[in-house]
Amino acid sequence: MNSIALPHSCSSTTLESGHVVLLKQTGLLALEGEDAVSFIHGQLSNDIEHLGSSQARLAAYCNPQGRMLALFHAWKSSGKVWLTVPLDILPALQKRLQMYVLRAKVTLSDESGNMAILGIGGEKGGEALSKWFETLPSEPFGKTENEFGVLVRVADAFGFPRYLLTIAEKRLQVVESELSSTLSVCDESGWTMGDIKAGVPQITLPVQDRFIPQMVNLEQAGGLSFKKGCYPGQEVIARSQYKGTVKRRMFHGMVELPFEDNPPIDVNMTAGANIVDSDGQVCGTIVSSARRDNNRVDFLAVVQTEAIGSQALHVEKADGPLITWIPLPYSLP
Repeated sequence: MNSIALPHSCSSTTLESGHVVLLKQTGLLALEGEDAVSFIHGQLSNDIEHLGSSQARLAAYCNPQGRMLALFHAWKSSGKVWLTVPLDILPALQKRLQMYVLRAKVTLSDESGNMAILGIGGEKGGEALSKWFETLPSEPFGKTENEFGVLVRVADAFGFPRYLLTIAEKRLQVVESELSSTLSVCDESGWTMGDIKAGVPQITLPVQDRFIPQMVNLEQAGGLSFKKGCYPGQEVIARSQYKGTVKRRMFHGMVELPFEDNPPIDVNMTAGANIVDSDGQVCGTIVSSARRDNNRVDFLAVVQTEAIGSQALHVEKADGPLITWIPLPYSLP
């Protein structure tokens, strides 16, 4: 098999110290109009109707069978509801949502070309942002904004806060230059590594329509409300929650690579790759992954809970890389 390309993230030391990432593969979908809030509230797994001006939320968009089609960071700003969306699924997702607008007074627009999203994290991240924001959100999923842009604090990682900064595209060059003077510039795999450490999945095209929210621990990550009204897949999701029928959960796995400079990877460890037992039986799926510190790959994978801890598990094949499991930052039911 040919080597599998898996981008390197920045080193652990760099990610902990302070980093900035231009999220080129993340787009923005905006909903505007008299019915924008009520419309999207009825489509997502979390409460958007009562989302305050200083808040953001994780929320899933599911099909009628409860399987996730997308996972958003959502917030309100300038009379609109904003959703972060991986670019590989944004056009189809926008088209699907548009089908359900019907008579609702709401307009959906892809703002990816007008806005830029930067991910900032690590010990120096907050200090770098203080140039533009006097007060930073004190807790994950807090939000602040001014004439400069919108700042959302997402799930922490590496012991420090992480932020999504959304600004007008025309400001990007100046802002990148300012931030890179104090923070290390990483590629998007560095941001993926932070999500892995935080136990937050990225739902991209290879893993669409595979998992109900509980399989990726979304209730633990704050992305599920069981008090709001109906939304697509709600009955399946609620039944799984209250009847305890979730037999697969998401775990943080790691494999070590040969100790050499930039060792090749001859097994697929990207999103959608299989987790197998010693007999080669498939028992899980990689959700997202990133290469870390040259000689290891970290990933989040949805795996049968009975297989965890009871036997050795591998990536893709029975003699594939052996997986070591790493504790998540939250407890599982």
